Amino acid sequence: MLKFMFTWHNVPCVHSPFAAVAQCKHPTATLKKLWIALQSAMNETIKCAGHNQFKIPHMNKDKLEREGRLPMRLLVDESAKCCLEDEQNTAIHMVRLMD
Repeated sequence: MLKFMFTWHNVPCVHSPFAAVAQCKHPTATLKKLWIALQSAMNETIKCAGHNQFKIPHMNKDKLEREGRLPMRLLVDESAKCCLEDEQNTAIHMVRLMD
């Protein structure tokens, strides 16, 4: 079985996930909107089985920010949860076949 160990030392010029943010010169509101966009992209990536041919749904983040309703985190989409459960069941089945 092929395994890949990911560490921040493998990424050039970034020693921790917080180092890049600590050096960032963008306003906090911009970083919040970026964080929400990344979470939305993760939901879409899970739903399309990992490929990158998807569109991030528009959320009106500017309006939500003005109204003080911009969430700090997004819940995992129900269809993404189903995809994750299917993948987990497949992985369990594959491990059993190898035993």
